[in-house]
Amino acid sequence: MSNVYIDEALLDAACLSEFPELYAYIHERDPKRIIDGIVNQIVVGPQYLQDQVKDNDDKLHVQPAPQPIAPIEIPQVQIFKIPKSQLAANCQMYNPAEEYFYFYKLRNKVVYNIGLYLSNDFMGFIFSNFPEELWPFSKHALVLGDDVGHKQNVMGYISEKGFYLGVSIGSVDQVTSIKGKTHIAIAGVYYTDYEPLKRATTDVNADGKINIVDDWYVNSIIDGLKSVSWVQDAVQKQTEVIGDGVQP
Repeated sequence: MSNVYIDEALLDAACLSEFPELYAYIHERDPKRIIDGIVNQIVVGPQYLQDQVKDNDDKLHVQPAPQPIAPIEIPQVQIFKIPKSQLAANCQMYNPAEEYFYFYKLRNKVVYNIGLYLSNDFMGFIFSNFPEELWPFSKHALVLGDDVGHKQNVMGYISEKGFYLGVSIGSVDQVTSIKGKTHIAIAGVYYTDYEPLKRATTDVNADGKINIVDDWYVNSIIDGLKSVSWVQDAVQKQTEVIGDGVQP
């Protein structure tokens, strides 16, 4: 070939040194301006060799078009306030300086923390009005505590009418008044609609089985706080007795 410029280093890099029959496609042109630090790039047909390599690489490694990212919906906590003016007779706020009881609702979960002072004997619902948005899915038992040594079996529940308080004297149906001059603390979490039971997918307690004990553990975790109960031991023993489908 006459008047042909060949860069041997580039030919070697492109694995073309062993194919002289392809030299006819490589011809000299005016020097191309410096691009990415490379001068006099070799031409393959109408295209520079380096550009051809890059185009081939781009075609072989096609990146999928970026998919739009859907915005993540962050649920907002609803705050409900019940004024102390809606307290039943003989019920007062534990802190007289406060004006409201606060309830925090996230989706179907309601969190509450109530402090009461009963000035006189009391039995019944503590609020005259309870917002429908806070009604529980079903009647929910309360966990209560008092700071007076009256040795009362204080009980209570939450229904669509709100919080009910009384003293059990033998059975659920036998309820009498709570003695006056008693401070009561009520705190907990309940749901306004049904939340299905979660099934365990791993052997949480490392006993070699995935069973009701693991289900109990998974469902006992609320907002990262693990509740512990003697029920776990009882269920574990029962499960061991039953075995794999064998009734005791």
